[in-house]
Amino acid sequence: MANEPPEPEPAPKPRDLEWRTLFRRSRSAIFVVNGRRQLRYANPAWEAATGVAFAPLRGTKFSETRTSASPLWATLAPPREVWRGESARVRRAAPGIEHGPPWWDLAFFPLRGRGERILGVVGLLDVVGEARPRGAVKLPAILETLRHQRSQDFTFDLLGDSPALQRLQSQLRWAAEHRAPTWLTGEAGTGKETLARTMHGASHGHFSALECAGLQPYLLEGILFGKGGLATIRTLGTLYLKNPARLPRDLQTRVAEWCTSAKGPHLICGSPTAVAESVASGALISRFQMQLATLEVRIPPLRERLNELPEFLGRIAPSPTAPAEDVLKVLRAYSWPGNFHELAGVWHDALRRAGGTAVQPAHLPRSIRERFLIESSAYTPRKAPGLDAILESVERRMILRAMAATDGHITAAAAKLGIFRTRLARRLEALKIAWPPEPPR
Repeated sequence: MANEPPEPEPAPKPRDLEWRTLFRRSRSAIFVVNGRRQLRYANPAWEAATGVAFAPLRGTKFSETRTSASPLWATLAPPREVWRGESARVRRAAPGIEHGPPWWDLAFFPLRGRGERILGVVGLLDVVGEARPRGAVKLPAILETLRHQRSQDFTFDLLGDSPALQRLQSQLRWAAEHRAPTWLTGEAGTGKETLARTMHGASHGHFSALECAGLQPYLLEGILFGKGGLATIRTLGTLYLKNPARLPRDLQTRVAEWCTSAKGPHLICGSPTAVAESVASGALISRFQMQLATLEVRIPPLRERLNELPEFLGRIAPSPTAPAEDVLKVLRAYSWPGNFHELAGVWHDALRRAGGTAVQPAHLPRSIRERFLIESSAYTPRKAPGLDAILESVERRMILRAMAATDGHITAAAAKLGIFRTRLARRLEALKIAWPPEPPR
């Protein structure tokens, strides 16, 4: 019948309670390491998970610092805290895989003896995730579309139409097509990184920019060559180094070796000085000049391209009306030490001051107006409220919230606010807060 209780399982025999038998029957991957850090046991589930047989590996010793030449032993090695008597759980990439998946989740349980002695360690292995064949991952269609649209924001059209700039454009196109190492020289704000992104364009791989100045050497080394660093990213297409002469010389050597290898990225460097000057001063190793500066171009500053000012302003922020000639006259007379970055900030600020109308000289920043004795615009920022107004606003809000929470009972609201009922009544009158009379209880 359906309601009959299931038959009880037979009592285990004494042999079935032996640890080796239990481990052999377990579906969990289990292995045992003795106190001398030697592999002494592994069950069939461990052999299935690792893909190796236990018998020929019995007695193999684990390295204390995970520096074993075998990826298997480096992955399975118990952490140091386990040998101090602490349990531990770690996740490591499977042997032979740099970052995973699959991952190996490992749990270690020390077996204590007398005193502080560790007799051995029991390890449990759980495989998480499945290995994906290389090249099987494909970006969704929407990401591909966004990536293409983003690449359209960086075009060589920003260089202008003069013969010199057209020649520069053709040189950069050639360097981008042939992945030639390029050295961009120019002042801060001239658009070196923008040109580097333009050269990268819609090519395969990622674009990464690294500022070499201002970071500690160990941070730079970790970003470039540490675990998960740029050198480990297979999909890195273009690497843009800002001020590579600020890198330590040993890191410069490693970067040069990496970027000249077959698996290296397309390297583009940006610097305010020419590569020959940096090498001559001793700040840069000569390999950058000989191997990593196939093309060296100078990016002209904004003050040398002021005839293209209307086009630049249109790209920064399109305006319903073209800039007035008197505005362009003032902008062309300025030296622009911050180049395009400064121009973008000035133009956005002027548009905000204009409030949707045509930009006038009076809308330009004070630093520029003072140079040309231009009066300020009628724009005045809103005056900030005084302290009394702020405190009164906060008090009104707290009283209204307390009255709403107590359904209009003044006594309960006063208790909630921590004041006497009479004081609350006076504040209601002073603040002109209309409130229904308190209903009888």
